[in-house]
Amino acid sequence: MELSILQTLHETTLQRLVRTILSDSSRSWRSENGTPLQILSLGEWNHAAGPDFLGVAVSAEGRVHVGNAEFHRAASDWLAHEHSTNPAFSGLLLHIVIKNNSRAEFARYTLVVPESEIAAALNVSVRDASLLEQSPTTPHEEHNSLLVVHDWAVRRMLRKSEYAASILNPYKPHETLIQLLSEFYHRQRSQKRRPRGMTQMEALQAFLLSHSANMLSDALSTLTNSAAERVSTTLSHLLETRIHTEGAATRQELLLNIVVPLGIALCTYFFQKTHSEELWKWYFALPAQNVYTALQRRFPTIPQDFVYQQQGLLEYLAETHPPERPKAAPIHTFRPEAAHVTAEYVITLYDAAAAVVE
Repeated sequence: MELSILQTLHETTLQRLVRTILSDSSRSWRSENGTPLQILSLGEWNHAAGPDFLGVAVSAEGRVHVGNAEFHRAASDWLAHEHSTNPAFSGLLLHIVIKNNSRAEFARYTLVVPESEIAAALNVSVRDASLLEQSPTTPHEEHNSLLVVHDWAVRRMLRKSEYAASILNPYKPHETLIQLLSEFYHRQRSQKRRPRGMTQMEALQAFLLSHSANMLSDALSTLTNSAAERVSTTLSHLLETRIHTEGAATRQELLLNIVVPLGIALCTYFFQKTHSEELWKWYFALPAQNVYTALQRRFPTIPQDFVYQQQGLLEYLAETHPPERPKAAPIHTFRPEAAHVTAEYVITLYDAAAAVVE
């Protein structure tokens, strides 16, 4: 890709392409100071003020480091944007750049993403947009559009499960469950239009905090400790059975955003491949209870027969049509160390934000 083309792309577009490239948690990278590392999770894409990605998890130097990341076309943009004098960028974990034109390092790790990979990711992005946002004219195009939806649904679930894995205490999954629920509740509450069920979610969170023995904890244990054939039955029973005072819609949100991703993370940790496959099968076979009107208007030719189809379209919109970045907004700081076995297992580098959050 010519540098002039890179310069014409909006920075939000470049951030999205970089997220796609770095989403493979199994891939090995090497920072500019020569440190081998893996990006376990790119965390939350921040569309407000502050670093571009929050709650990033990086495996390097024998530890899992959790902090925030900033993206720039060139490393020198750090000084041009006056980040050095902004306390919101103190203690940055990862500086992601296309061109490293600075001898100084402004984060614990500096990572260069090759221009050729950005070009390839852009081509895939253009293809996806063509298949999803234009009416198919042939059965072949219709089939390919469904495959794209499937891919986006996989990406959404992997993103959630990889973050769950990055803060996982495998021997106390209940603690990780509470952490994920707390963060999910925070994100939902911070939306301009709060989704229904927030009161139910808050009550459920309080219930789980005071009752370590509960249906969710039992279900997580079943997902990894019982026969693989019980995975589907366990999830279906959980979907149909009230845990506390929540309704069916809130319970489904809980399963899709927390329980299933955490279950996949646990299966990966304990090398339970068959159990993980059963989790994925259940996810892709789950029928949709209703139709999202907004998705139907935007994608009239894409069916919503299954939940994964809705999840795939939601992920596509979240990644390709993010909200405009406001001039200033509170920074949400992740503090996942509480979910780990020992404090030494994870380093949270972004504590400097605490002074500017509230």
